[in-house]
Amino acid sequence: MSNMVFLEEALKPGSTIPCYIQPSATLGAPLLRRDVADSIPMSTGNFIKILTMFAPASNDMATKIWSTLDDCEHPRAIKGETKACVSSVESMVEFAASVLGVSTYNLAAFSSPDVPVDGVMTGRGYKVAAVTRVREAGDTMTCHRGSFPFAMFMCHAVNPTRVYSVTLEGEDVDADGAGQRMEVLAVCHLDTSDFHPAKMPLHVKPGDAPLCHFISRDSILWAPATPASAHAAA
Repeated sequence: MSNMVFLEEALKPGSTIPCYIQPSATLGAPLLRRDVADSIPMSTGNFIKILTMFAPASNDMATKIWSTLDDCEHPRAIKGETKACVSSVESMVEFAASVLGVSTYNLAAFSSPDVPVDGVMTGRGYKVAAVTRVREAGDTMTCHRGSFPFAMFMCHAVNPTRVYSVTLEGEDVDADGAGQRMEVLAVCHLDTSDFHPAKMPLHVKPGDAPLCHFISRDSILWAPATPASAHAAA
């Protein structure tokens, strides 16, 4: 996991970042209406019943379903982290509003649509072409899509954060010339004192500095919709 994070100080035009972004979790998994999603018993105790709903299920699908259910039942949150699974848009919006202390009408959503569906897992170097601060220090919540037959999200908040929109340019050319430039969201956690040492970059200890990570194509970042002073980062 340590290769997924980088120091906030790296977000400067001209710097180079080894880029790791998780692939999209489940291609084509449908979003269910809330009443349908709420009717499905989401627990490992009901694993066989859930598996039957999506029969025939491959071994790979069964493993992913179990893993997702287990993660939802045992969030393994770090100190100060708020974490929960949601299985409908309505429940996601309500959970975001409760975590951020605002009404459901006062939420803004952000994503990284330029990121490839397969993510960026090669660690290839990307040059930072431009950086815009989207959110000053404050509270946000990010929902990552889980591996499941329908759309489920693991939502969590480790605040305070700063959020940037980063334009990245690939340093080497792909065979088809694609994927050379993309705009992606970077979330920076300002207090890392309770992070696990194994999740820190080399030679950086918990609490030493803010840590950032890019969010995948199918992740959603929520923040209060109150105006933020977005500006180009120095």
